[in-house]
Amino acid sequence: MFDTPVQHNVPRIHNLLRDPKELFGLDGGMEETGVQNLTWVFPVVAAEILKFQATLAEEPPVPFPAPSGWTPD
Repeated sequence: MFDTPVQHNVPRIHNLLRDPKELFGLDGGMEETGVQNLTWVFPVVAAEILKFQATLAEEPPVPFPAPSGWTPD
């Protein structure tokens, strides 16, 4: 909790039912309870990110901070 923040190249994925303290990542490392197989998450999340980015090309997000009375172009 008080460690120095670190930016990872890929998102950290945790199974909160098996690892509520988020001690182990994607590969598990939980020999006593079995390795977590969460590799299916990356293709699903990547597809959703691509769909979201396509919507941003069609409709740009509201700029921050948007002035009062701002209307999209």
